[in-house]
Amino acid sequence: MNEVNFDHTSIVLRDGRVLVIAGAQCDVIEIYDPKTETFKTVKYRYRRQDAAASIMQDGKVLISGGNDEIYNKILKQRERFTDTEIFDPKTDELKPAAKMNYYKYVSKSILLNDGRVFIEGYSMAEIYDPVKDKFDYIDNKIEEITDKYIDIFKLKDGKVLMIGDIGGYGPHTDFNKTFGIFDPETNTVILYKDKIKMPFNGNYAAVLLNDGETLAVIGGYNEACHVLKTISLYNIYKIINNIQE
Repeated sequence: MNEVNFDHTSIVLRDGRVLVIAGAQCDVIEIYDPKTETFKTVKYRYRRQDAAASIMQDGKVLISGGNDEIYNKILKQRERFTDTEIFDPKTDELKPAAKMNYYKYVSKSILLNDGRVFIEGYSMAEIYDPVKDKFDYIDNKIEEITDKYIDIFKLKDGKVLMIGDIGGYGPHTDFNKTFGIFDPETNTVILYKDKIKMPFNGNYAAVLLNDGETLAVIGGYNEACHVLKTISLYNIYKIINNIQE
């Protein structure tokens, strides 16, 4: 790359290039072209550590959330991270988009089937509508899943699975067995409390398998602060059906 970087975000564009969004050490965006094995630099407004990025239906990228810890310690202005931008891969240019309703650090986002974007960060979620260029806050109880980090996955029916990751470990860390399902049709979140017995505490890796319903949870720490070398599979629909029976 042309600039040093960490805590940055990257995403593969539809044309095969890779967009690397400014992290904790730089204020530029870089575009990697695998055909030429070169990086192109695009000037960015400021650092955006741990930001979220999602490719929308038109191929453009919505960039949201994030943080600049050094800037915040000096100026205490986190509210600037309610700003969002849209990157256009046809022109390699950025333009401002609507402001979010709330600041989101360690943000994550995912494209919904209806073209909107679901964005979560620090126990708050919003929906971005690219047609209206507007963010709508979701009145929910996501903070009951975790007070810090959430992983999100789009299930095969278009709903969004949210599971908590406390991002730490130790005997004094809350162990969370609650997960949530966001329904884009109703814009509501349903919580399932103490219904999923995952043998991890935090710092795990999780992926949704290609069937769109099985969650694989790999490693992490358990309640006793032991590092795990396990992989556990959970069929989300079976868990929900068992709860409802």
